[in-house]
Amino acid sequence: MGIGTGQKGKPHKRCLGKAGGVSNVAQHAVGTMETNEGRGRFLLREFMCMSSTLGAQRARRAS
Repeated sequence: MGIGTGQKGKPHKRCLGKAGGVSNVAQHAVGTMETNEGRGRFLLREFMCMSSTLGAQRARRAS
């Protein structure tokens, strides 16, 4: 049996920019990728964030 809440594998929606990218990984989570320059080369860091947390951060910045 598989997990019904989220499907493992490559994300089907992905947005890329100069600073990194955002992808839909699970139903309630968003994966962010950031490129940081360190030691003369670019390092790719991946984070998993809950979408509800991102909404709260945006609301806090707006007020």
